[in-house]
Amino acid sequence: MRLKRFVFLVVFISVFSFCPMSLAETIYLRDGRVLKEKIIQRESYYIITEVNGFPRKYYMGQIKRIEEDTPEGAIDMDNIDVEQFENIGMPIGKAKLIVVLIDVSGVRQNMEENLKKVVDGVPEEQKDHYRELFNAEEIIERLIPLYDKYYTEEELWDIIQFYESPAGKKAIEATPKIMKESIGVSLEYFKEKTTP
Repeated sequence: MRLKRFVFLVVFISVFSFCPMSLAETIYLRDGRVLKEKIIQRESYYIITEVNGFPRKYYMGQIKRIEEDTPEGAIDMDNIDVEQFENIGMPIGKAKLIVVLIDVSGVRQNMEENLKKVVDGVPEEQKDHYRELFNAEEIIERLIPLYDKYYTEEELWDIIQFYESPAGKKAIEATPKIMKESIGVSLEYFKEKTTP
């Protein structure tokens, strides 16, 4: 029963929990310049970055390549073997971006908190066994192909950028409260419908 509750919590949190974090990229231009700037908008033909509060526009023809950096405070990529996903045709850069999104969205942190709750809820003599049994990084590695299946790299960036915006921050703050309250509303609805 505890395992089913744990799985439900992990899935629920994976879908509905988010928290913001800032991203910056290293942009290599064809003229030899190397820039470290935050991309605030990505389009098919150009990107817009922000430097000291001012926007800058670069056309794709000017850009040699972009290396996506992980956000400040993000998880250490060494904990997850992103290179394994090359075997299924996923670029390493996309796998890293998915890991960043999972971290930025708070999924990893909530997963670890729920794993701790599960371990705390078992008898003392079983705690070590459960700590070895459940590993957040292993779960994340299984989630990466799901994100790859449903999102393009550009969409992943858009989602991350959304959660950095004021509206995204509001969604992060309000969504858990709405979900919690919606359970009560749903239970009241079912109670009304089933009570003669």
